[in-house]
Amino acid sequence: EKYLEDCMQSLFAQTYQTLQIILVDDGSPDRCPELCDAYAARDKRVKVVHQKNGGLSKARNAGIKAADGKYILFVDADDTILPNSCEVLVEQAEASAAEIVAGNSCWIDETGNEEEACRDVCWHPMETPTSDGQTFLLSQLMHGTYSAIAPQNLYNRQFLLENSLFFVAGILQEDEEWMPRVLCKAKCVAQIELPFYLYRLRGSSIMRNDEFAVRRQRDFIDTVAPSVAKTVVQVRPELRKEMMHNLLRKFLTDLCELQIYYSRHKQELNLPFWRENAFNGKTKFWVWLVQLDVRLFSFVWRLRAKAKR
Repeated sequence: EKYLEDCMQSLFAQTYQTLQIILVDDGSPDRCPELCDAYAARDKRVKVVHQKNGGLSKARNAGIKAADGKYILFVDADDTILPNSCEVLVEQAEASAAEIVAGNSCWIDETGNEEEACRDVCWHPMETPTSDGQTFLLSQLMHGTYSAIAPQNLYNRQFLLENSLFFVAGILQEDEEWMPRVLCKAKCVAQIELPFYLYRLRGSSIMRNDEFAVRRQRDFIDTVAPSVAKTVVQVRPELRKEMMHNLLRKFLTDLCELQIYYSRHKQELNLPFWRENAFNGKTKFWVWLVQLDVRLFSFVWRLRAKAKR
């Protein structure tokens, strides 16, 4: 509720006027439901979907199904976008016939000012005007610029529907699971340089709340990583290797932050899965060290990171 007005003003201010704004009220306990209805009464482009609370994935899925337009752009209620965002994205999509137009984002603080402590989240520039999704994904992984942020891109709605590309409900890292599936299905990806999406960093958000840290890691281990591994099992070998390396690095980095919990609950780590998907001696060593002693792993991992700095 606190940020909804800022978000809506950024949508109403779009230079691309022929858009449809789908507001999904996911059982919000505050004044958001009545605010959504007020926006719909004020502007005929606004359509409201009221549903029981089911989480971000169900809200986005409801938006995809309720939309009538050719393209889908996700905007979380506490974030904003630049005034020319839709115009630039749609122009690129139409010019290239792309199923996905990859954009960039930057971070803002709770007051809406650019967060100088955080770098912009930018895709590595493509070498050609368009590419297939697997080539694009491999390039981003190899350049260290892969970011699983669903709102950072524009999507062809028919492409999503025809491939049943919906979000998995009930997990906290839905974008991590969804983005590889979407990119691996895409035959044409285009790109814009504009950092159009303004992602608000706030202390109370789910992604920054330590209360959810263990659940996020559990979701990643139980759902996200196996799903992504299944997605890339039949893609080109070099992409599968890079994607699994990326997953393993995230798993180990997050594990380091949760060493106290997982030193007591090692059985939840699904170590056979990580051993099976460790592609070289170095990654096999880290998995072996986790199996030996989680706290020892954390100590060595931090020491290595400090030495690199």
